[in-house]
Amino acid sequence: MVDVAVPGDPGVLPGRRIQQCRVLAGLARCQWPVGGLAAAPLNRLLAPTTAYLVVVLAVVLALDLSEVDGAHIEYGAWAAVFHLWFLPAYLVLVAATPALLAAHRRWAWAVLAGFAVLVAIVDTATLGGRLGQLGSVNYLLGWATVYQLGIVWRAHWVAGGRSPWRLSV
Repeated sequence: MVDVAVPGDPGVLPGRRIQQCRVLAGLARCQWPVGGLAAAPLNRLLAPTTAYLVVVLAVVLALDLSEVDGAHIEYGAWAAVFHLWFLPAYLVLVAATPALLAAHRRWAWAVLAGFAVLVAIVDTATLGGRLGQLGSVNYLLGWATVYQLGIVWRAHWVAGGRSPWRLSV
């Protein structure tokens, strides 16, 4: 899948967004912290991400010292880290996984439905122009909805316990 990102775009193109939703739901489905600790999923993500960011920072600093035009450096650095925009939401959701799992065990599909309703309400308020600052809250709520979908998928609540692959479409 090839998408061309535009600098300053707060999100990503629809094709890329769909792919990232599937990845996030898959991460929720596969990574269940043991004993309420999220160390394993975070280490699997943060170690390579940190190494990547160190390399990007070194390249940016080297280019800056070699007196390359600042606008080119800024654009290159932006392009190098643009695809990491989902990390803050993911880190919050991994930390909240024990609570999300407990909520799922208690209320099952109602948790997923509740997140979807909250997203719709916040979208309506944000897009209606009344509460524009809620857009950042909806960022987390939207990803929480997809993450909760992964939890539902993992728990085999889909299709009466049969294969959860019906949700992969």
